[in-house]
Amino acid sequence: MAAQPNKTNPITGVDPPSLSPSEVRLRLLESAVAHTRDGVLITAAEPLNEPGPAIIYANDAFCQMTGYTMAEVIGQSPRFLQGPQTDRRSLDKIRQALLNREPIRIELINYRKDGTPFWVELNIAPVFNNSGQLTHFTAIQREITDLKQAEAQHEQQLRYAQALARCSQTLLVPGGTDVENLTILNTALSHLMEGVRVSRACLFQNFHDPDIGFCFSMVAEATAPRIRPNLHQPLSQKIPWSLLPEENRRILESGRPLGGPTTRLFATVPDFLQRLLEDSILSVQFFPIHFGDLWWGYVGFDDCHVPREWNEQDILLLGTAAEMIGNVLQRWQAEQSLRTANFRLSILHRATHLVAAAKLDLQQIYREIHAAVSRLMPAEVFMVELIYEHLGEGETAYMIDRGGCWPNYRYELATSFAGYMLRRGHSLRIDDFSQFPEEEYKFEIVGDPEDTHSGLAVLLHGRERVLGVLFVQSYDREAYTAADLEMLELLAAQAAITLENVQLYQQAQTVAVDEERHRLARELHDAVTQTLFSASLIAEALPEAWERDPAKGRYGLTELRQLTRSALAEMRTLLLELRPASLTEKPLANSLKHLSEAMLQRFKIPFELTVAGDSLLPPDLQVAVYRITQEALNNIVKHANAGRVTIYLHGRPDWVELTIHDDGLGFDREMVPPDHLGLGIMRERAEAVGAVLTINSRAGQGTHVHLIWKKS
Repeated sequence: MAAQPNKTNPITGVDPPSLSPSEVRLRLLESAVAHTRDGVLITAAEPLNEPGPAIIYANDAFCQMTGYTMAEVIGQSPRFLQGPQTDRRSLDKIRQALLNREPIRIELINYRKDGTPFWVELNIAPVFNNSGQLTHFTAIQREITDLKQAEAQHEQQLRYAQALARCSQTLLVPGGTDVENLTILNTALSHLMEGVRVSRACLFQNFHDPDIGFCFSMVAEATAPRIRPNLHQPLSQKIPWSLLPEENRRILESGRPLGGPTTRLFATVPDFLQRLLEDSILSVQFFPIHFGDLWWGYVGFDDCHVPREWNEQDILLLGTAAEMIGNVLQRWQAEQSLRTANFRLSILHRATHLVAAAKLDLQQIYREIHAAVSRLMPAEVFMVELIYEHLGEGETAYMIDRGGCWPNYRYELATSFAGYMLRRGHSLRIDDFSQFPEEEYKFEIVGDPEDTHSGLAVLLHGRERVLGVLFVQSYDREAYTAADLEMLELLAAQAAITLENVQLYQQAQTVAVDEERHRLARELHDAVTQTLFSASLIAEALPEAWERDPAKGRYGLTELRQLTRSALAEMRTLLLELRPASLTEKPLANSLKHLSEAMLQRFKIPFELTVAGDSLLPPDLQVAVYRITQEALNNIVKHANAGRVTIYLHGRPDWVELTIHDDGLGFDREMVPPDHLGLGIMRERAEAVGAVLTINSRAGQGTHVHLIWKKS
């Protein structure tokens, strides 16, 4: 209040006498104090203890700043402006300065009449009289709330930027194992928690539980000191979304953040709210994480100190961090998918190789497929069902569960699971057997029915028909994914090719056996039977011929001996055909002798067989030389009309030479019919063992066959 003439002095309370120059100066100073924008107080010097020095003057600026009237201020101690946020240490410093009669400049929080806090810069100075006695204290306070808020905002922005930078730097660390990834996430959340000054930061992932539906589970967490971690608490591992307000779920599912005091967000679900309050969670802020259209989960922040309303800066920072975490999780997921795909492909490649190596061993083929499936997915029960549609039957060719292998058995196809799959025509995934609808057959779970809950079935497609079914079962519900079904289909495709090849081989083998039986029957009829029949006729006529003419009798004996030798040679040759392995057990010379006698003596073609060196050759080479000789002699008998044949074999460990020469009709190569495959087969056999075969022939000049083999 400005000093006025003829008014009582507001400081001394004494009416002014006539004014001296010093008094005029004092009045001017008083006017300046009254009109300044800073609040000014003057208090008595005593008492410093409770209740404190009383205010004897306050200017209008002080009243406007605090909301109090002059009447409410005069006589009060300045301590009535203090409140909960007034710093105790600052008050102690002020008291010490007053005791020491020293000036002090300090910043602290005062409170207005309406209870709102505000920051002031306070300058307190002691006032002494001419005798040096302390009479008053003056206090000038300037409001600096805006400045403090700007400083706090700047500090907050700097803290947020540092937290975001540390979080980003942490998330750039290459991931690896689940433990390493969890460490990265926990560290990143810890930086965010410190930056925003919350009690807990955590990451939740959504999943579907077969029993309770859509849920979320905590997968990473960082907590402030003295805050109990929840990561390994059972209640944090499976939280049904049905416990929360539907509106909250819709907000997060749409990609929007959700936050505020828990008493507001969860007021409609008192049980869940009580659970949060028991954990001292007074405020939460959630940021959803989406991978495309998939709602993966969310990042959550808890405040256990105040029911906090999150400001714009908080939401901007945490939303940015949540997006970074989502990108990292998506990258890790893609990397994991790639590693899984590579692993699955390596298993498939190995299984393909092992199945092919199993050749004709069906049980080994089934075991290899089972081993591959067990490495790729749950396979507590594994079955291979074969389908014989033309017989109306099915067969369990391979079945194994935790009790071991089951014996094979056949069943009626029409009422079986294999029959249902045949009619269905494509793969089947069963997530829960108890929900599987009744079909046209009695569905019977094999293995352990009380434990089996899900399964996969895929068809074994052959080129022209369905060969069977691959079936795996698990003791868990929803144990299989679309990727598992696709991988089982790939394995089934490889198994089907192998099974069909085995079946075709077995069919071809059966046909070959039948053809070989017919050929041997023809050989026995055309060769041995005819020879023995001729020998039988000579033997019957021999006694009478001997009595009439001993010379003819001796000739008959010679003829009989040749026929029996020829029949014996032919039988030995046929035995070699029945047991080809015997070709490699004895020296080649023996086999060539029997072959020559069987083929040439029968047609009374003179021959000469000469063998030099070692005739026990390497098995492949010995068989090849024998077959080439057999084909050459066969051609001589059928086409050459030869008068004599010479065969020469010279063998050493590193070198073999075979020569077959006849003086028959010979042939012109250009006149050989295309369907005459004998010469080509001879060359192929020679090339297969690394030998060089040459065949020289001219019409009327016989044929010369020459083979050379050198060890490489």
